[in-house]
Amino acid sequence: MEVKLSKNNDSKKAQELPFPVIRDKLDPLVTALINLLDREFPGHLKSIPGLQEFLLVAMLTAENTYKAMRYLTADFPKDPSRKLEFGLTISLFGRMLADILFTIIFMREDLGTRVDWYHRGGWRELKEDYQRHLSEYGGMPEWKSWLISYKDFLEHQRKTFGISEEEASNPKKLVYWPIPSQMLREEKLSSQSRNFLQFLNDWLYKEFSADAHMSAAGVMRRQGFLLLSKDEGSQKILSKLKSDGIFTATTLLIAICTELNNMCGYGRDEKLFYLWRVLLEYWGEAKDFFGRRYSEMLTTK
Repeated sequence: MEVKLSKNNDSKKAQELPFPVIRDKLDPLVTALINLLDREFPGHLKSIPGLQEFLLVAMLTAENTYKAMRYLTADFPKDPSRKLEFGLTISLFGRMLADILFTIIFMREDLGTRVDWYHRGGWRELKEDYQRHLSEYGGMPEWKSWLISYKDFLEHQRKTFGISEEEASNPKKLVYWPIPSQMLREEKLSSQSRNFLQFLNDWLYKEFSADAHMSAAGVMRRQGFLLLSKDEGSQKILSKLKSDGIFTATTLLIAICTELNNMCGYGRDEKLFYLWRVLLEYWGEAKDFFGRRYSEMLTTK
């Protein structure tokens, strides 16, 4: 699938970036990183329970999210069922990619402690979900088998992540995993990570959240254009929003790849630098990402 990406959104003679220039380098890189996480996870990180599994799922989710977005918004091959308006949903995909990036950066500050926090907080959420179902449907025979399976799953996960029986009986002793705004308030977050995550929150995540929550700001900035007709310039506006959204999502995916490559020492710096270089030429937003964090991570300059 291919999409049209405009280099200069304000120019009447906007140049288009042929998507294969990015796709043909990015897709194999993502596949390679997934395979490396699965088969060649660094020995010094294997001692952290749940880290390999999380990173592998995070990378698979990032790939799945990005490719789903591409399929939905592709210009080629032509498909009459794809509407230009579908590009307005890109911010929802972008929010998921931003969440993955937030979590990886926050975890990297203290891997052992925060990976444990992530899984234990998640277990609390599942236990509370189980209790809601048990309270509502526990007396119904048709739910019995499902509830038993859920309980067995929770017990297996409890043992896997070292949650004591006392904690299991009182899940409130387990702290929820923080959302991005809460991560920024964490006292032990380094100033370097805090500054970058604050940038990510202020310039992307808040906007994505406004779109997802159908806030007035989100409607005025994006969804309101559904009211425009072709005669009112809807096609040009929707095309620009789609192009911008795909560039942003691509930047987020490459940032995730750069984080994992750097964390695990997989040596894909040259391939990543090529992708950053393309983005830097065609997309001004990438300069903020690259200059604030990722230029220092790549040995190829």
